[in-house]
Amino acid sequence: MRTAGCASPRPVSGSAGPRSFLLGLATLFAIAAIGSAWLLARLLHDRQQNLAPKAGVGAALAQERWPAVFWSLLMVMAVTSIFTPAFGKLEPYFASYALRSAWWGGVVIISMAAGIIVGQPIWMRLCARVAGGMVMLFNALLQIAALTAFWLIGPTNPAASAVAAFIFGLGNGGVGMVQWAAFSETVARLGPNRTGLSYGLFAATGKLSLAVGGLLIAELLAGIDYREAEGADLVAIMAIVPGAGAICCALIGIGLFVAERADTRALPRV
Repeated sequence: MRTAGCASPRPVSGSAGPRSFLLGLATLFAIAAIGSAWLLARLLHDRQQNLAPKAGVGAALAQERWPAVFWSLLMVMAVTSIFTPAFGKLEPYFASYALRSAWWGGVVIISMAAGIIVGQPIWMRLCARVAGGMVMLFNALLQIAALTAFWLIGPTNPAASAVAAFIFGLGNGGVGMVQWAAFSETVARLGPNRTGLSYGLFAATGKLSLAVGGLLIAELLAGIDYREAEGADLVAIMAIVPGAGAICCALIGIGLFVAERADTRALPRV
């Protein structure tokens, strides 16, 4: 995935050589990963037979419907992998061509990371008292507010841009905490027979979505002149793309809150 992430921005450079090499390397790693997974599945086959459920239990589990919250959280994983990382991935371009300052560029990206870290104990305490859906909604709105401010400020005030990045990081970390906590709680209630499949779907959704997000960024950069003075188009993309993900998370947060209120026994508060 790291290699694919490096390869995805290359189309904007117009050089086919390095791009082909990186894409080929990513393909090679993907084949190795698939082969390793196949080998692991064969090695664990006997163990899985020993862990097979008793007669009748498997049929009952197969007939159960996957809860709507499960699919909602997969959607959160998708949107936070496709849209949200755009801010951090485009920040080096912002530092080089809009701010034209490596120092202030470092301040902005570090501020975002600091927001993610600082917010964790806050959201942990809040999740213990408030429904997870409401916490996700609040953090999504926090992201939208921060991205709007960042768009309006742009490179004209680097310090203010760093503050906006910090607030965006706060919201980003909060959405992530609710996402993982709610998913773990949901999977725990599905039973051990569906734990592996659940986390497999969750991880696959994230990896595929990251790849889609990388292609999206490459296409957007190819369509603008990100080297222009003030970087207006670049700043707009940095705000709009993750903002779209935040809007999706806000809507999903409302849905999670409704689900929590409708069935508190099946899905207690996160």
